[in-house]
Amino acid sequence: MPAQQVFGRIAKCVTLLAILCIVLLVSGCVPPKESTYQTYEDPLELIGKSGVNPTAQYQSLKLGVIYSPNAENAMTYLDQSRQQYAAWGLNSYDKEPLINGIKKILVNRFNEVEQVMNLDDAMNKSCNLVMILDMKITAGQTSGNDTIIMIAGIFMDMDSSILGNVKSEARKRIPWPATLVYDDVVPEALKGFATNFDQSAPLAAKLADLERGPELAPVPQDAARYMATGDPRQRFALVIGNSSYKTGPLRNPVNDASDMARRLKEAGFNVTLLKNANQRLMEDAVHRLGTSLRKGGVGLFFYAGHAMQVDGSNYLIPIGAKIRSESDIRYEAVDLGRILGKMEDAGNSLNIVVLDACRNNPFARSFRSAAKGLAIMDAPTGSLIAYSTSPGDVAEDGTGRNGTYTKYLLRHLMTPGLTIEDVLKRVRIDVSQETNGRQIPWESSSLTGYFYFRKDE
Repeated sequence: MPAQQVFGRIAKCVTLLAILCIVLLVSGCVPPKESTYQTYEDPLELIGKSGVNPTAQYQSLKLGVIYSPNAENAMTYLDQSRQQYAAWGLNSYDKEPLINGIKKILVNRFNEVEQVMNLDDAMNKSCNLVMILDMKITAGQTSGNDTIIMIAGIFMDMDSSILGNVKSEARKRIPWPATLVYDDVVPEALKGFATNFDQSAPLAAKLADLERGPELAPVPQDAARYMATGDPRQRFALVIGNSSYKTGPLRNPVNDASDMARRLKEAGFNVTLLKNANQRLMEDAVHRLGTSLRKGGVGLFFYAGHAMQVDGSNYLIPIGAKIRSESDIRYEAVDLGRILGKMEDAGNSLNIVVLDACRNNPFARSFRSAAKGLAIMDAPTGSLIAYSTSPGDVAEDGTGRNGTYTKYLLRHLMTPGLTIEDVLKRVRIDVSQETNGRQIPWESSSLTGYFYFRKDE
């Protein structure tokens, strides 16, 4: 064989070997062309397989989720990585399974979960607490590197007090030949986050305390001692708190209603509690209250939320009310006069109406016949109407868990030996002092007897 042919064959072999080496080298740093995301499993199914049992144990709490700058950067990083690998025909580094997995974990544990911008936004959306979502992602791209996902949640109440934190970190080393392992690390990180949340006893204790509300003074077991009028076995209360308005959302009413309902139950009332109720739910509940009061005893109606006066009549604003003009109010709102009428028509011995509803109303700004606050209403015989501020004035929405008026009403309600008039006088003094006289509660009463929430020790 001529030397020229020999050298030619050797050159071909060298070329083939060089190509093979290049292929092997590239296979160690470039992911395969078929993404394993096609077989990605739902994070909650994986969590269930791990033995963790996600349950909505905090049914009365609404959680606001705030993305930290680290979390925002992590999402941007995944978007950029996804675009980079799109050129290879791959669809890995998808942020949706990670974000949706975190949301599903939280939704299974809280009554409602909503992304918020900051603490003020959370208050406006009636959240009970917030979680600052922190995240760090390192996506390995060559054999021997690790892909790491760190998820952390810092839980805070609405007073910025830390309740606890949950952290999870998952990692996996890229094998040789290289294969993207991001889609294997995501479920592991989610599983760890869910497990660590459920196993955090200190956080669970703080969340349980938050769900129970503020500590209240102990109540004697003998409910008959609380009252001087009416059958103590027949006390009925309807408590409503509306916060989640699309126009003019409020921070405190749902918390106010929840805490007031709890307080009244401890005082022996049969309580119906509505939170963020629409018109139908409110009117149905008022009808049932009137029916219950026909048995006698004492009735109590508590409302926290938006209300307005138009042409001298007062209206409570339900969630979902579509009020574009004055003519809509009679059809979209709940007439307070009708509620008083229902209670009076029942013929029971005593009725109490408490309205923490005189906030600055966004619905009334362009109405000619609307006025600030609520109009004066004469209390029917045997009734008392308590307003969170004077007629024609507006009340302040609190900066903490409760509105200013309800906060002090909860504090004094069960003080031994005080009649309801004495309780409301103490509330008036405290509210006036805290607001420097800007808000002065007011009552209209036609009671002919004495009523005690707690008569003595």
